Amino acid sequence: MAETDVYVLKITQSWRGKDSTGKVLPLHWAITVKTDGTEGDPTGNIYNAAGNIDTFSYEVIHDVPLTNANWRGDLPVATINKEDLPKVEEIFADVPTVRHDYKWNCQNWVWAALRELRSNGFTIRTLTWDSLRANMDDLLEAWENGDI
Repeated sequence: MAETDVYVLKITQSWRGKDSTGKVLPLHWAITVKTDGTEGDPTGNIYNAAGNIDTFSYEVIHDVPLTNANWRGDLPVATINKEDLPKVEEIFADVPTVRHDYKWNCQNWVWAALRELRSNGFTIRTLTWDSLRANMDDLLEAWENGDI
């Protein structure tokens, strides 16, 4: 299979800043797919749980820049055939979002989406919740050190 016949699914994290008390907010996680552009200036699709504790809902945005000033790294987690993207989008659309639970956020949605992909027969990088968080922390550290 040629590289041009596939898409790479990545977990992309973004800086959200600090809350009103100065506490650093958890990084935002989304699943992204580069569909165009270059590695240095990718464009594509973003799949995520958007909003806040009262308003979380599934959001998909197509054909947008995948990096910006808030980008803090991305972790490749799967390779899919291009023709499977509509099925992947159907799976993502069915992943529930949770409201009014202080322990739930976009990171939980990403984890649930990966599990749903795996249960639907897609090959996903072997990760535990703890190893995923460690990988994302390593990416943040690499960004802070100027390595990515």
